[in-house]
Amino acid sequence: RSLIEVNSESWRQRYLSALPDYGDADNVVDKQPLNFRSIGLIRVLFPDSPILFMRRHAVDVGLSIFRHKFAKSWPCAHHLADIGHYYGIHERMFRYWVSRPEVALTVVDYSHLVRNPDTAIHALLASSGLDFEPACLQPHKTRRQVATFSSVQVQNPVTTRYINRSAPYAQLLQPLRDELLRAGVEVC
Repeated sequence: RSLIEVNSESWRQRYLSALPDYGDADNVVDKQPLNFRSIGLIRVLFPDSPILFMRRHAVDVGLSIFRHKFAKSWPCAHHLADIGHYYGIHERMFRYWVSRPEVALTVVDYSHLVRNPDTAIHALLASSGLDFEPACLQPHKTRRQVATFSSVQVQNPVTTRYINRSAPYAQLLQPLRDELLRAGVEVC
């Protein structure tokens, strides 16, 4: 037996016990940005869990990362070229996992989601095995705690405002664009 097989149940329990108390919640969303590095392990530890992969324009993602104050322990989040390089690694891993149907990833297109939230949210929930509730179309009205950089954004209705947000900064973002191109990532 492999190291993962021997330890999977204890690793699973350690992960679950480290979660904050969410009362009687049946589901937890873990949107930690570096989860893409652990898709294989996630699939082993939580074989029935849906894995959603949000696709967004790479330069917009890079700008979003750059404008937030990530801790120093995130060396890939402080310089535009580093962000582009790391996004290239992310893209290669995404391509690998999406080519493996047995892993069962659901790819969600960010632009489609914010332009057609009703359609996209119904599809996203169906792929996750979750029932639709009208509140799903009004996430800004929830009173749940959000402990991520999007905590302010989720207080507002779903909007297309963040599509192509990087355009006005194109010249300043050139180091990011150059590194993305070097990594084979589309930047149009």
